[in-house]
Amino acid sequence: MPAMISATSLSHFVSFVQSRGNRGWEGFWADGGENFVNLKASEGLRKRHVTNGSGRSDPNAVEEVVSMTILKLVRISAGDLQGGFNVARNRNSPSALAGWLGRVVNSQVHDYIRMHRCTRDGIKLVSFDGLELNDGFDSPHAIERHERSWQQLLAKDQVIHAMNRLDESDRSILHMAYAEGKSQRAIALCLRVSPASAYRLVSAARNRLAALLPDGSVT
Repeated sequence: MPAMISATSLSHFVSFVQSRGNRGWEGFWADGGENFVNLKASEGLRKRHVTNGSGRSDPNAVEEVVSMTILKLVRISAGDLQGGFNVARNRNSPSALAGWLGRVVNSQVHDYIRMHRCTRDGIKLVSFDGLELNDGFDSPHAIERHERSWQQLLAKDQVIHAMNRLDESDRSILHMAYAEGKSQRAIALCLRVSPASAYRLVSAARNRLAALLPDGSVT
């Protein structure tokens, strides 16, 4: 059965937004909202192969994405985040709410996947186009498709040597920040620290890399 948003559910959601989260949520959630978010979360995770042994979406992952979506909607309704539903333009269009809400759920699926590229116990070293970080940066072909600044940095023999002298956590942090282009928030989620702490960790790793270079710079 396809995920749907009814006119009644839309009415409850409009009340939820206009009251800045003080009313309307229970009606929206009971009258189709919960089913819609669950179906969209399950669909998004399945498309990205986050499944259990039977090929269905991992129920624990679905539950976490739904919880993340609820938190995002509450923050949007309270005015803490940009990207809220345009009530004035779409208050009579259930399909508009369905499209917007589907995008919100999808963004939480992406955040979930980014978060769980890290283990519960710390950083998980991820593939760098087939080259594991703990194998060292010894193949120029592994980095050809990454952004130009990262290519230029790693093309220098002394930088490659210095990167391989760093410990695994520093290499992983630099990989997330520069090879993957993760935002400060995404790195914070991955490391389970605050954004401010993530910024300090990236800066410290850069400084340790710079200290191993002849000219002391990473530019």
